[in-house]
Amino acid sequence: MENPIAELVSAFSSAETLQSKASIRIDAIQKGEEVNYRLNGVVFYQRPERLRIFGYHPFPLPMDLFDALYQEGKFFLLIPAHETAYTGDISEFDDLMKSTEVRMSIEKMDGSEVPNRIRIDLVEEKVKIEIRLKDILLNTSLPEDSFQWTTPQRIRIRPLTQLKGEILH
Repeated sequence: MENPIAELVSAFSSAETLQSKASIRIDAIQKGEEVNYRLNGVVFYQRPERLRIFGYHPFPLPMDLFDALYQEGKFFLLIPAHETAYTGDISEFDDLMKSTEVRMSIEKMDGSEVPNRIRIDLVEEKVKIEIRLKDILLNTSLPEDSFQWTTPQRIRIRPLTQLKGEILH
């Protein structure tokens, strides 16, 4: 797959805006063991090229797990547990994706103009991500800070090109 971010953004492009809750499942192999994460999330989209997916664990203690933002050719990924944010031009992400096999499927319910389910499979890394959108609001005003990026204190900033070696093994 050439550019999964472009494919995702394109999948929402029939809407002017989107705001949705999400149920996120991540299956991975870590240290030889299968691990499964189930998260809650929020998805924002605004035409032409703004997409944000925020994943968090609501209990027993609320915890932010990731914040991915694409806008105007730039990609940002914050992983608070690693105290790291990865940033860079989407062209750097393209180069990163060329070095790994990514499969993506986007499903729309009958008659829907936007996806309700997204599956991403990072084959070599043995990571599968499924995002199910629910309570979808289309073409409504979004919260003012939907696409604002602020790096929290004590977070290291890394180039997007380092994502492969540090997160995607």
